[in-house]
Amino acid sequence: ENEFNDFHEVLTEIMSRGQLRGTKKAKANEEDVKLVGEFLYRNEPLLEINLPSLGSKYIHDDENRAKEMRTTFMDELSRQKESFMKAFPMNDFQYQVLVNVLALMGNYCSKFSRHDALKIAWQKLKEAGVCVTDKTCSSYLYVFTSASSMLSASPSTSPSIFSDIFNDIRNEEDETSGPRQDIPCEVAAYHDLLYKPTEKSISLRVKSLVAAGDPASAEALLDTLPAGEDGKDGGLKLRTYLPVLKSYCDQALCDAALNLFTRMRKSPQTYLEPENYVLIISTLASNGYFRNDSKPLESAKNLGYNSNNGYQLFNEMVEQMAADVLEISSASARRLYNAFVSSSSDLMATGIKELPSLASMPLCDTKAEDNELVVSRTLLNSTSARCPVSDASLRLIKLDKEQRKRLHDGLIDLSIEQYMEFNQRRNVTKEDSQIAATELKKFAEWLNTREGRPFTAVIDGANAAYLGQNFHQGKFNYYQIEFLVRALESMNEYPVVVLPAKYTEKNFNINIAGWKQQALEEKEEAVINWLHERGQLYIVPAGCLDDYYWMLASISDQEASTGGKSMDVDTKQAQAEGRFPGTRPMLLSNDLMRDHRLELFEPRLFRRWTASYIVNYNFTAFVDDECIDPEIGFSTPEFFSREIQCNPSREDTAWHFPVSDWETHERLLIRLPSSK
Repeated sequence: ENEFNDFHEVLTEIMSRGQLRGTKKAKANEEDVKLVGEFLYRNEPLLEINLPSLGSKYIHDDENRAKEMRTTFMDELSRQKESFMKAFPMNDFQYQVLVNVLALMGNYCSKFSRHDALKIAWQKLKEAGVCVTDKTCSSYLYVFTSASSMLSASPSTSPSIFSDIFNDIRNEEDETSGPRQDIPCEVAAYHDLLYKPTEKSISLRVKSLVAAGDPASAEALLDTLPAGEDGKDGGLKLRTYLPVLKSYCDQALCDAALNLFTRMRKSPQTYLEPENYVLIISTLASNGYFRNDSKPLESAKNLGYNSNNGYQLFNEMVEQMAADVLEISSASARRLYNAFVSSSSDLMATGIKELPSLASMPLCDTKAEDNELVVSRTLLNSTSARCPVSDASLRLIKLDKEQRKRLHDGLIDLSIEQYMEFNQRRNVTKEDSQIAATELKKFAEWLNTREGRPFTAVIDGANAAYLGQNFHQGKFNYYQIEFLVRALESMNEYPVVVLPAKYTEKNFNINIAGWKQQALEEKEEAVINWLHERGQLYIVPAGCLDDYYWMLASISDQEASTGGKSMDVDTKQAQAEGRFPGTRPMLLSNDLMRDHRLELFEPRLFRRWTASYIVNYNFTAFVDDECIDPEIGFSTPEFFSREIQCNPSREDTAWHFPVSDWETHERLLIRLPSSK
């Protein structure tokens, strides 16, 4: 009875407002409100609901069929309304008051998340044969979508009875009533019979069909959503596809699963997660399709794969995964491990067994035999990047030319967005926002056209000046910038400092133990002048974010000063010159850049950039211009990339997967034999 109590509470709130209308111009009188309330407050059904079209699997197979089914459903609603008006007489105006109250219920419940109340409203709506607007229907959809997992079910093969809402059932079957359909799916079917299907309504109906054990019909339903501008899959999202894919995988319908997964990869609005790749790969693995002696997967070559079974098909699929995914979870690693053990343990080391659901994969450092199928957790050598099990060496995957350009263009775009946000109180125009892009491009041009010695290091000036200054007498310390510059020069590097304009002004605000004002002293100004005179300072204009400047500087080719030659330092050169090996210019910053916008837009580029260019450092904080321990420590960029990659392992190919909740240098190793 909780639903009725909640419904009565919301209904009383709406009815007591005194604003009920039958039409836009005509307000309901006391008699109208009383009659409508008499029906709505009833706790027992007035008549049976006979709307069989709500149980239909297909609604929009094609345009003509859609019109036919819409007409059929409108006739059903009309007959239901006619029966209602006979059972509970009211005039057309009073009926419209009822319709408006149910619409207001949808608005109220969507605003305050009162899904229990709306369950009763939905039954009342069906009982009265009400045809609501698209907007009202969308409100009902929104509420039921948000709480779909909590809703009760009602019979789908027999006419709906009002008292069914009290049954404590959840998408199950019994011998007397048959399969049961949840309310969200019923609302979605109602919407799609009357109006154009949406991604949300299709998603709800797909879930219902999958729950009823009919994934093929659910997949067919995906085609009923109007196509997008590119003519492909409209606005279908991952949540719409995923129940169907999971059902295919659970039933070992591998060809159907691979077909659907390929469609998902090509869908413009579907953004795949690591777990989705693991789902399809582990399903094929557990069914033995990655064995070289397995039966062929008939759909594979039709979908563009060069192989339809064995290690080659696995390599092709993981190569696709590596293009979209950076790392997996330990649960996914365990799933992949168990999938191979279940189907191919005869190709693995003796004694291999499946892991329980919550068990941790044991670490392995035993060198694998030739032609042995290997799926194990391994710890890479942090200095040689070598895997002790596969004998493969991992590599640092750098940004290529096209990726550097994408990173450059992304920084330009982000600078515009940031400038608009930073200056929004000034009501800047779109034309004004181009200032940020113009200034950043000007900086890039300066780097590429300046002559002389190329910059081999870029210093995040603000980050260096604030290092360790979070004490009472802390300040923006220019001497720390100078210290870092001189330390790098002693290592045969040539740094440039990127500094926001505010720190070159006579007075500026800082936030160290609370906001306060700092005055630029004469000796501090001398540091600025020293850098400026040497050509090693770039001042970022006010209103522009300095992050984008030092990030862009790290990927600059510096064409004029380098003559087109690489500045990177190999191991031999590093030893001879007392420098760090790796990419140049390196970026000196301790900025953790958590949730950086660029990471959200381009996670792979962001990770490759940080792995290749970022150098962290540490030294004892200065007090004014004094430091009691003038030593500095550097942590060099990563020696090998923390992303999915394949490398030669004797006669085979070894794949190493970073795992988010394992140690930094631990990997999931999968190596399939090519000759067994």
